[in-house]
Amino acid sequence: MSLGDLCALVKGRVPLVIEVKSHFDGDRKLVARVAEVPRPYHGPAVAMSFDPDQVLALRELLPERPRGIIAQRTYDAADWPEATPAQRDGMLHLRHAFRTRPHFVAFWVEQLPAPAPWIARNIFGLPLLTWTVRSQEQRERAARYADQMIFEGFRP
Repeated sequence: MSLGDLCALVKGRVPLVIEVKSHFDGDRKLVARVAEVPRPYHGPAVAMSFDPDQVLALRELLPERPRGIIAQRTYDAADWPEATPAQRDGMLHLRHAFRTRPHFVAFWVEQLPAPAPWIARNIFGLPLLTWTVRSQEQRERAARYADQMIFEGFRP
């Protein structure tokens, strides 16, 4: 299903959370399409990405919609082979936040608590989501450290 088809199907009845995938190569074609498709969508919709450059592109191309950064505490080469060492380093501790200006942070539930999301939430007032919550233990951690959770596999 395309994003346009999803928007037509949902018709604004529920919020859409759109994750923009990236090869960390600076290609903005997907963000440009994500910016174009939901413009006429009348329901709530946000977009987010692990790639700070894609979040910056969302800021520039779709400033009227909330944008978020998906983050975690560590970015090693084995799990992030597409990203250069400099890109992985720039993702640490939300260092890019003054440039990308996310409206929210989605942080890996297994790495909470952590200083960067705590600062984002408690100092800068950004909503903190967790991903991906799949168990009761993770649900309890999400409730303790975050404002909302991204979940799958159970009814909360």
